[in-house]
Amino acid sequence: MLVSIDKTVHVWEIDQSEPSYKIESPIKIISSAVFHKDCRKLYVCGNSDILFEIDVYTRAKKGCKLPESDIRCISINNESNFIALGTSTGNIHIIDVKEFNIVKTLSKYKFAITSIDFLKDQKSVIAGDSSGHLITGSVDEDARDYAEFTSLRGPVLSLCTLENGDVAAFQSKSLYIYDMYHQEILDVQDFGQSAIIKINPIGGNLLVGTNNGKLFEYNQSDKSLIKITKVSHAISAIAVNPDGVIIAIAYLGGLSLLNLQDPSANIDVPCNHKEFITCLVYQHNFIAIPDDAIFETDTTNPSQIWIS
Repeated sequence: MLVSIDKTVHVWEIDQSEPSYKIESPIKIISSAVFHKDCRKLYVCGNSDILFEIDVYTRAKKGCKLPESDIRCISINNESNFIALGTSTGNIHIIDVKEFNIVKTLSKYKFAITSIDFLKDQKSVIAGDSSGHLITGSVDEDARDYAEFTSLRGPVLSLCTLENGDVAAFQSKSLYIYDMYHQEILDVQDFGQSAIIKINPIGGNLLVGTNNGKLFEYNQSDKSLIKITKVSHAISAIAVNPDGVIIAIAYLGGLSLLNLQDPSANIDVPCNHKEFITCLVYQHNFIAIPDDAIFETDTTNPSQIWIS
């Protein structure tokens, strides 16, 4: 099944005879989305003061009212019991998923939060802002700087927590690996251009998608970079399926499914995008795309792809 999101949520299921259906949503621009670990509840946010939980099977939805209406990024922890939201005003809201309400608001600076993730303990969060700060906090702790020197590296474009607890942050034109315990930089990789990053759940390597369309895999243990592919436009979103085999990348003009075990099975899906896909979510048989293009694909068999 593939889920495509604009201001409506289009749900397509190949193995069912039922036609596709739409779930209306008041969110006109969706900035980010995550799946619950149960693989059926999808959380979407954007230029709205509501965080929506959507059941992609029953079409049911419910909303969590937020105190502001420009949510830039979202993350959910491994147990799917907490969601963290980053806003354009610099606030970080932590949501209790079961109660579906805000249990903590963290605020340190007034710069827009650009990326957010949970730390290794799955209770604390780390967020990067447009001024280069890395901010940590939790339900039990107030917001604080990870280290003052991070703001010297440029705006945080993307960040994620690595398997060993270190944090990777792409700032300005370089990738930085930060030791969370000793507050030091472990590695720097200069790409000479902006990029986004995503952790591969299997093996823990880091995927880096650049502004000139190159996709790299970074191995922290030996600090090596391997180029996986090159597309014709800037990579705007990356998603990895839970077994770490298939990587989905989005760009202006289409979507590519890359099979790391069998490159001959790679598939490019061209279509007439007028804008970049800004978010891509992959969870088992689901892909969520905030865009007006509708893809239909059996992600367990990537050789089958349709566009409508």
